[in-house]
Amino acid sequence: MEMLYNKYSIDLKELLANKIKYKIIFNLINNDTYENIKVIVNDENIKLLIENNNTDSIQNIIKDIKIVNFIKMLINKKKYDKFIKITNDTNINNLIIQIVNERQKILDILEKKLNDLEWLNKRLVQFEKKEENTLNKARKSLETININIYDLGDDAINKQTDIKTLINELRKNPLRRFSLHLAKKYITIKCFLKDANIKNNNKN
Repeated sequence: MEMLYNKYSIDLKELLANKIKYKIIFNLINNDTYENIKVIVNDENIKLLIENNNTDSIQNIIKDIKIVNFIKMLINKKKYDKFIKITNDTNINNLIIQIVNERQKILDILEKKLNDLEWLNKRLVQFEKKEENTLNKARKSLETININIYDLGDDAINKQTDIKTLINELRKNPLRRFSLHLAKKYITIKCFLKDANIKNNNKN
């Protein structure tokens, strides 16, 4: 399943080449704001304000300051028109839908695994830790392991790493980040996620 997610993500990265930095789009996907921004940038009132260089008035229409700042960033970097073309590209939008759907499937499967004591104990043994007799104890023990959430779900135990390397990976490659917005629905998974902005070993 993760292979499909990786394939769709790489395909999207290739489609975005020479258009806009792929990290910009993947960050929007991760934050679950792409669809919302897609509607906003194609709004005729917003377009009119931008055409008239009246960007300060955008905030009177859009109440989310992060979205306002994102639009201003696009304008300042002369990427606004390119971004609008991207939001109206059927191939790009279809890939984004597939990425979101695949990640949802991965999340559903991982949630089930993290509620399976037998699976948890098998992972603990592979990480050279002792088996536990309850789900909570097993999860807490597994939380101490530094491994990308995708690798954990894929049982790729050999991908265990240190916190510094893991965070650097998350910063550099949004493909390897999991949607914190989506993870809020899954309490079990949320505790395993690392914050790419942290400087120590604190978790989200």
